[in-house]
Amino acid sequence: MEFRVLGPLEIVDGEAEVVISAAKQRALLAILLLHTGSTVPGHRLIENLWEQPPVSARKVVQTYISKVRQVLPDGMLLTRPSGYTLCLGPDDLDAVRFERLLADARRARPEEEADLLRQALGLWRGRALEDFADEPFAQPDIVRLENLRLGALTRRCELDLAAGRHLLVLGGLEALVQEHSTDERLRGQLMLAYYRSGRPAEALRVYRDGRRALVEQLGMEPSEPLRRLERAILRHEPSLDVAESAGLPDASRAVSAPSVSSPRDRVPPLRATRPSVDTFVGRTRELERLRPLLLDTATRLVTLTGPAGTGKTRLAAELARQVAPEYPDGAVSVDLTRVSEPGLIASAACAAFGLRPGHLGDAATDLAEFLSSRVQLLVLDNFEHLLPAAPLLEQLLARAPRLTVLATSRAPLDVEAERVVVVPPLPVPARGSPPDVVAAADAVVLFVDRARSARPGFELTEPSADTVGELCARLDGLPLAIELAAARVDLLSPRAILSRLNGRLDLLATAVTSRPERHRSLRAAVDWSYDLLDERQQTVFCELSVFAGGFTVGTAEAVVSPGNGLLVDVVRSLLRASLLRAAGSPGDEPRFGMLETIRDCARAQLDGRGRRHQVRDAHAKAFRTLADQAELQLRGPDQVRWLDLVEAELPNIREALQWSTTDGDVDTGLRTAASLWRFWQVRGRTDEARRHLEAMLASPSGSTEARAAGQLTVARCAFHQGDLAAVREHVAACLPVHRRCGDTYSAAFGLMLVGASTGRSGDVDRGTALLREALELARAARDSWLEASCRGYLGMVSSAQGHYVVARHLLEDGLRGGRELGDTRLVGWFLIGLGRIALAAGDSVRARRRFEEAMTWQRRLVDAWGEAWALQGLACAAILDGAPGSAVELVIQSLTPARRAQSRPAIACALRLLATVALSGGRRELAAQLMGGASLVSPGTPPFWSVEGDGLGGVTADALRVAMGAERFDEHWARGRATTMEDIVAAATRELAVPRSGP
Repeated sequence: MEFRVLGPLEIVDGEAEVVISAAKQRALLAILLLHTGSTVPGHRLIENLWEQPPVSARKVVQTYISKVRQVLPDGMLLTRPSGYTLCLGPDDLDAVRFERLLADARRARPEEEADLLRQALGLWRGRALEDFADEPFAQPDIVRLENLRLGALTRRCELDLAAGRHLLVLGGLEALVQEHSTDERLRGQLMLAYYRSGRPAEALRVYRDGRRALVEQLGMEPSEPLRRLERAILRHEPSLDVAESAGLPDASRAVSAPSVSSPRDRVPPLRATRPSVDTFVGRTRELERLRPLLLDTATRLVTLTGPAGTGKTRLAAELARQVAPEYPDGAVSVDLTRVSEPGLIASAACAAFGLRPGHLGDAATDLAEFLSSRVQLLVLDNFEHLLPAAPLLEQLLARAPRLTVLATSRAPLDVEAERVVVVPPLPVPARGSPPDVVAAADAVVLFVDRARSARPGFELTEPSADTVGELCARLDGLPLAIELAAARVDLLSPRAILSRLNGRLDLLATAVTSRPERHRSLRAAVDWSYDLLDERQQTVFCELSVFAGGFTVGTAEAVVSPGNGLLVDVVRSLLRASLLRAAGSPGDEPRFGMLETIRDCARAQLDGRGRRHQVRDAHAKAFRTLADQAELQLRGPDQVRWLDLVEAELPNIREALQWSTTDGDVDTGLRTAASLWRFWQVRGRTDEARRHLEAMLASPSGSTEARAAGQLTVARCAFHQGDLAAVREHVAACLPVHRRCGDTYSAAFGLMLVGASTGRSGDVDRGTALLREALELARAARDSWLEASCRGYLGMVSSAQGHYVVARHLLEDGLRGGRELGDTRLVGWFLIGLGRIALAAGDSVRARRRFEEAMTWQRRLVDAWGEAWALQGLACAAILDGAPGSAVELVIQSLTPARRAQSRPAIACALRLLATVALSGGRRELAAQLMGGASLVSPGTPPFWSVEGDGLGGVTADALRVAMGAERFDEHWARGRATTMEDIVAAATRELAVPRSGP
């Protein structure tokens, strides 16, 4: 019998597959397979199988063991006094065979090694332990096996390149580099494979992409071997064409970069001490101190402090890179630069882990729950402007006992578990030091490295050594200041840079005596770099400071002063001067941004020019234009791309809305927020949208038309949130304005919102009348999208009235319209409506098919709101099929997207569905508690979105009160309202997972 875990779990007996369908039994077998030959105690199985074990967990495990033993050969699964042992042969488990083949390959000759590696890699069928990717017990083995696989793939590619099989490895290397974007070894192999295939331009593109990934993700430049390979490709060096040895352990090692002296220098170049792996310079003493400190289990939080520019971020990145293999779940870094409020830290961390942050109040809880079982290093970079949020770290460390936090901040966080380490400047050579001592100083090594990026071929000679040493000393060894200075060697010699720097540094050193000297030196470096710009570059630099979270050249052209010529040339100049940096490419265009310290300097310069108000207004108007463009695109076939584009610009949009609210043009802010209504809904930000809009509407300023647009979008958000009173209030306020202005589209939209919510919550006749009026207006406006929407919502209201045939035809009409328009979200939502009609007809098979298709569409769009309702529809289908266990599991799943979408109605509906399952199993007290909790989540709001309105006889509070008696019902109702969401859901999961006998 063969067991396979290098992919989904499989058991094969001869040629027949042995099936174990129950999820918990499969997990139990996986745990035993990972400890083959060892005895696994029963309590360990319980801990791994359940986060909160049921009371009867021991007996359940014994049952699982018995079930698994039935499909295994006699004597394979043994029960011992201390636990259970799975006894396998040496070839029975594919993971064991894989590791044995790797060991054989390491001992083999190169020609045999490649064949053994192919055999080993041929055992893989997908991701390791694919079925258990989210299970804590599997994480250490998944990480270990995946790392072994990556190493084997890398080595096999090296051997193929050495043997001249570059065409064979191209496809596999492209995929590997895409998955491991910062792995320089793989990237070097791909560059060499492209070059040998006659595609040098592609090889250079791979280098550029890698440099961007390293800078953005790790804050470091490519290593010297990779840069040497790039230079060799540019020169078409003969050494690239044929491998110099059969082994060729690293493609980049076949490339040697000859020393190039400046033609003006007659003195042989000095060899500065350089790192052998990457361009991270110095910090040996700090790393030797920090590595054991961070790996000490008694250390939970380390904060790197020091003034701006000392290299805290790069030191943290290098430290995390070195210690990451010691953490089974790895290291994850969160850049807090763009986080403007302390309350948003948890959301930013959730995003870094791929968790979609939901309601701001839930993000910290979701993050703590996610980290609670992980052995994780979390790097929080640039914490200094968010110090009030420091208590959040204490909460995370308390909830996640194996979490370690590494923070960078200009000031300590002042929490109990903190270990503060001050990061000093880089060592600089003493005046009069010998040239070789100067060349070995870390600050000088950094200067030379960055100077070569600006002017290839730059070398440190004896005549220039003293000058560069003095320059680094005058910059106090601050890495940012050194890099800014080195960026100018393409225009000036080191002596010219020093002479221009001297007077400015001395002036600032005496002008602000209250600041530490290192702060004054950094300010001098930034101001000096600014002074070297021409007038056009200075103007653009100052005005670009209004952007938060980066910008594209296209957007910047709408903001900076007219008459600046080709902005792309100025941006290139600012990039070369290290005053801008690449900020990723989430859309079609690359984005750029400023370091926050530099941005502060630029804003101060902008204020000094008296241009702040004009540029901020231009910035707000640019993002109103973007929002106007997005409004239509977010309802069409390109909506996924536009959702991502708007997401990338969200920091700028927030800045624009804040400016419009406090100092700018309220009309601009209202129009911007109103046009983005579809983005707010799909990406679960309706709470944020309402805050912005209601703050602007609270002001008496703003035109009548702009205020009406804002009120309509508040109604759109309220519609999602189930706040029917707000829907009616805001539509009543804006509808007369839209009618008076002839805005038929907006008038129809408002009527559709009121009609749908009114019809679904009980007043079917009035709701139908309003929707039909909206449909006529949509036809008059010739708006196919709005017409399809009205038909779909008419179908939902007809379903609530029990007219299922009419409802199905209307929803199918709306669905056809949504498909023709390419609106993914509309298609998904109307599929959910059709699934509900199938529920009403008792056709669980058709309902399930509709809900599953809807969920595919909603997940493609990352629409948590629609995903939550699709999952709850599937739960209802399970209830109809008499599968309460599956229903509970689906309802629990739906809570995650419901929270991300900030949908209180969806959360309340989940609790009511759990109450329905509880009541069907005779657990009246639990049902009452769940109903009480639902009333607290969404108080006074009719469940007009609830799936229960379409054919599922859900529990009602009145019926439950009669069945239990008023006093008993009220007691448990109140208990449910007093219990936290996490506790009441955990209780329901625990009780409903175990069958109960008796009434």
